Amino acid sequence: MIYTRKGDHGTTDLANGTTTPKTAAEIEAVGALDELNSLTGYLYARLRSLQEPELEAALARLRHAQHRLFAIGALAARLPHPQGLPTPADTHDLEQDIDSIAAETHYRFDGFRLPAGHETACLTHMARTACRKAERRLWAVAEPHSSDCDTALAYLNRLSDWLFMLAVKINSLTGEQEIMYRSMAL
Repeated sequence: MIYTRKGDHGTTDLANGTTTPKTAAEIEAVGALDELNSLTGYLYARLRSLQEPELEAALARLRHAQHRLFAIGALAARLPHPQGLPTPADTHDLEQDIDSIAAETHYRFDGFRLPAGHETACLTHMARTACRKAERRLWAVAEPHSSDCDTALAYLNRLSDWLFMLAVKINSLTGEQEIMYRSMAL
C-alpha cells in the first residue's frame, strides 16, 4: 500500500520500525539523500541527451551513485546492515575520475568559480550542492565509530568533488567559459 495515513499526524517510521516525527534528523537526512538521488537521475537524463561519447563513463558513474545513495538513505533511516553501501573502492574510483578529469581539462585551482556555464553544468552544480547538504545531514545522524557511516560520509564528500569536476568537464566539452569569482565593491 502506498499510503498509511501515519504521516497525516506528523510521524513516520524509520527502517528499524521506530516511529519518529517527520522533523527528526534521520528523516532530514533521508530527505536530503532522496533529493540528491532525484537530481542525480535528472542529471543522468540531461547528460544522456548531450550524446557526448566522452561522457559515457560519467553516465555509468551517476547510475552507480544512485544505487549507493539509496543504500545510504537506508543507513540514515536506521536499517540494520543495508545492502549496497559504498565501499572504500567506490571512493577511490571517484578520486581516480577526479584526477583524470583534472588532467584532461587542465584544471588547476586558481580561485573560486561561479556555478555557471552550460545549463547541464549548472544542473551538475545543483547536484553538487545537494550532495554537500546530504553529507551535512548524514553527519547529524552518523553513528560514532561506525565503519559504514565513515565510508558513506567519505563517499559523499568525494562525490561532491567529482560533481564539481564533472561540471568543469561539461563546460570544457561544450566550449563554455568558467567564470571566476571576483570580489566586487558595492
